[in-house]
Amino acid sequence: MKANDSLWRDLKDIAKNDQWVLMISITFLNVFPAFIRGAVTIYYASYVMHASVGFITFFLALGVSCNMLGSAIAKPLTDRFDKIKLFRIINIILGILSFALWFVDPASLTPLLTLFIIINILHLIQSGPILWAMMSDVDDYGDWKFGKRLTGISFAGNLFMLKMGLAVAGAIVAWILSYTGYIANKPQQNPQTIQGIIMMFSLLPMVSYFISAFMVRYFKLNNAFIEKIKVDLAKRELENGQNKAPEFTDTPTRQPAH
Repeated sequence: MKANDSLWRDLKDIAKNDQWVLMISITFLNVFPAFIRGAVTIYYASYVMHASVGFITFFLALGVSCNMLGSAIAKPLTDRFDKIKLFRIINIILGILSFALWFVDPASLTPLLTLFIIINILHLIQSGPILWAMMSDVDDYGDWKFGKRLTGISFAGNLFMLKMGLAVAGAIVAWILSYTGYIANKPQQNPQTIQGIIMMFSLLPMVSYFISAFMVRYFKLNNAFIEKIKVDLAKRELENGQNKAPEFTDTPTRQPAH
């Protein structure tokens, strides 16, 4: 069989996995807010907050540090709570907090930084370890339901959607800045550009978070179901191993001659 034929067959097989199709959609929706907010943060700090170069550096570093903290505390949370419920709740909270950013006065640093810190911590809790664990669960589900494990294509599809989220976010930022009349390095941008930057910093991520929270309702691989799948897969592997065990006969072995 040609490699292309095998690839197309695998693609058709994985397309039957409804949880994988849902997963790649959630992946796109989940990385999009971070990419678009990350791309526009420097514009927000420069032209909306009118911050100094030193503060802009601090602002960007703060976001990265909060992301790292969120990733670190994800494991204790998922050990205690069902990761799908946790994922959905966090996305709803992120949507609400992102909406709140629209109303925050950029000159009021305390509420702005508070929201910024919480958003960046929560985002990496659900977009880091939880999201990748969900991808792994989808792979197990495909093996359990269809008897075929397609790990490579499964993760490749999610990585493709991750890169697609990056590309789409970058394109939207460029298009909105151009459409609203952004002029590079001009200290005072026009009101349309300022509103466009604030919208990309708050409202567009909000929409993506809320849609992600809605779609994950149809993701059925919660902790209880995954435990059942793992048990069934272990039983299947044990049965297959027994079936492949060598057969022994009662024929005596020939003794070496003396």
